[in-house]
Amino acid sequence: MKSMKKLSCLLAVILVMAMAFTACGSSDKLAGKKFVLDSMKMAGMTISASDLELNGSIEHGALYLEFKKDGKAIISVDGEANEGTYTLSGKNLTLIGDGEEMKGIVDGNTITISEGEGDEAVSIVFKKD
Repeated sequence: MKSMKKLSCLLAVILVMAMAFTACGSSDKLAGKKFVLDSMKMAGMTISASDLELNGSIEHGALYLEFKKDGKAIISVDGEANEGTYTLSGKNLTLIGDGEEMKGIVDGNTITISEGEGDEAVSIVFKKD
């Protein structure tokens, strides 16, 4: 009976440790990956990255997210790269850069970051490079 209690306790400890390591490693799913602007949606219109490049709004490759080890990220806007941090919990991504927090959803090879509500809502879609 005592050996069964010990075995149960040991299994419980192993399970807790496995969950802790899985939670710590969740950000590493993105480590080493770069996502580039695919499209933007605002005021009910979707504009592709290539259309934004054609009309001179952005330069090719000027808007991207690059994920490093240990929860660090590079957030490039208009060709200016800024360092930040990120966390990933399931599909929920939180990016923090320059004192700003952005929330997004990771779905396979895309990341969608959304801000605002209603007519003022803006969604930016990045695809894996």
